[in-house]
Amino acid sequence: MKTKRKKAAEKDRQKARNPFANNKPRKFDFARNWRRRIVPLLDDLAVKRCLDFGMM
Repeated sequence: MKTKRKKAAEKDRQKARNPFANNKPRKFDFARNWRRRIVPLLDDLAVKRCLDFGMM
């Protein structure tokens, strides 16, 4: 069984390897990505239909 000190040291080593390992994923920001990512998809009829039915 690991002690608290060993667990903390192991966590510190993991952070040193990857500082972003414990960060939560960011939510998708629609306002920021509207023109670049979402508007081109609106040309597709299936996407329009899904959005229309999803917003009802």
